[in-house]
Amino acid sequence: MERLSLMNETDKASKDRLNRIEAELALLKEKQAQPHRAVGVRKNCHDTHTVDQRRVVYDEFRVKSSGHSQNPEKLANNVKIDRVNLEIQQAEREYDLNHAAELKYGTLTSLQRQLEAAQELEHVRSGKS
Repeated sequence: MERLSLMNETDKASKDRLNRIEAELALLKEKQAQPHRAVGVRKNCHDTHTVDQRRVVYDEFRVKSSGHSQNPEKLANNVKIDRVNLEIQQAEREYDLNHAAELKYGTLTSLQRQLEAAQELEHVRSGKS
């Protein structure tokens, strides 16, 4: 709160105080991140991210080897959607909620729209055949 109010001030003392507060915040964020790194190193062998990655690779293989003649654009979009979902999960685990929100409400939404458009196009093409 103090930082926000000092941002509007123009005098030298307020700017100095703002600089000290920002330095203190940076130090506290660094200290807060250190325990997460240590936990991440210990959990590395059981990280769910690697399990999720293996699932995506397996799904890609299964679709390719199943003999389905799926539209390559749809397949590419499905793979991208899966990867973005993995990135969202990873960002949420790392408490990078801004990045998770950008992915969830920006990138993922865009990819889902592209997939729907490809499905509609495929439906129209199959209807005309």
